[in-house]
Amino acid sequence: MSSTSARLREGLANIYELGDTRNPQRNLPMEGLRGLAVMLVFFAHYHSLFSVWAEPGSPTFAISNFLGTIGMAGVDLFFVLSGYLIYGLIFKKPLRYASFIKRRMQRIYPTFLFVLAIYIGLSGLFPNENRIPAEPLSAVFYILQNILLLPGLLAVKPIITVAWSLSYEFFYYLFIPFLVVALGMKRWAPSLRVLFFLALTVLYTAYCLVGSHPRSHLIMFISGILLFEAMHTYGLTARSTPRFDYLALLILLLTFPFIYIVTERTDLLPFLRPVGVDKETYRVVVLYISFWLFTLACFSSRSLLKRMFSWTPLRWLGNMSYSWYLIHGLTLKGLALVMLRLIPPSSISPLAFWIGLPVFFLLTLVSSTVLFIFVEKRFSIVSPAAASQRAEGEAVPTTEGARATAQPPLSGGWQAVPESERLANK
Repeated sequence: MSSTSARLREGLANIYELGDTRNPQRNLPMEGLRGLAVMLVFFAHYHSLFSVWAEPGSPTFAISNFLGTIGMAGVDLFFVLSGYLIYGLIFKKPLRYASFIKRRMQRIYPTFLFVLAIYIGLSGLFPNENRIPAEPLSAVFYILQNILLLPGLLAVKPIITVAWSLSYEFFYYLFIPFLVVALGMKRWAPSLRVLFFLALTVLYTAYCLVGSHPRSHLIMFISGILLFEAMHTYGLTARSTPRFDYLALLILLLTFPFIYIVTERTDLLPFLRPVGVDKETYRVVVLYISFWLFTLACFSSRSLLKRMFSWTPLRWLGNMSYSWYLIHGLTLKGLALVMLRLIPPSSISPLAFWIGLPVFFLLTLVSSTVLFIFVEKRFSIVSPAAASQRAEGEAVPTTEGARATAQPPLSGGWQAVPESERLANK
């Protein structure tokens, strides 16, 4: 039995593991945090498709609505981690901008284009689900907009529902290297950099509260930037205590009910209802703070959270999070088209809801594993050995192997970002 179990674990590790877990420079809890983000996003989309199985007003519907509401925080967590990793990559050594963008495109586009092709093909088979205009020229223009990752930041409806977030991601990839180099931020005092990004957060948040087209999720990247500053400039993870660990977890657990109230029960918070104010911005600001605290606690060398999020199955889920993120919606939609016909809303449908929750999640793992093996790993992920042979400007983030254990900060400057920190997913 033990031999069989060992062979099974080895086989799974060959699929999902993206480096040597004994490497002290691996940031294992970051991989687990991506797994948490995956599960949050799953709750959001499961609720949107299968909450019809739960009678409004019932406990099942209340739980589904709560999980679905807090689920979109998973995307914000992805943004925080991307903000941390890409900002750290930029500060390693002088960066060749064109090579950096080329590698980011290699990381994003193969899997994205493969899934986009599936969506376009299915659009012809399912006219009721088709978002592509019938007029040929308009159809070509719309598909081109999606290929260029314009839906999200621009008012364009994405073909792949979740692809709106890639627009934010790629904007950050394009903008942050330019900003750092143009302002000469590597020469700034650390405190000045922190003040700059805090001021940018405040000013942009103020715009989002009154602006006509707010994109408040962008500040989550700044939360990741400040996380990197806290870890690698000020060494806060080395100074954290178990009390901070529990405090960060408590704040996060309190954050979820708050964002539910902000989204679903604004009658309980009348100050959030002035005309013209974007309520979503309040939610994002709270997540900006709580996710910063939570990820900082997870990266602490003495953290209980670090051990929790280093759990192997959760890390493996995080390692294939990009493939899962792109294909899980299509998998769930296909299941909904079939299962909602077989089991229409009735007295037994709440049971179907609870059975479907774990079963359908497992089925999304199957489809995303296939995509991960045959597309993402083959065309986008650079192995650690290969990455170590590349020049700095051509490093492509591919795993969450960023350094978790803090070292004493350099006097007034930056620690060298380890090689593994260049292997960031998504």
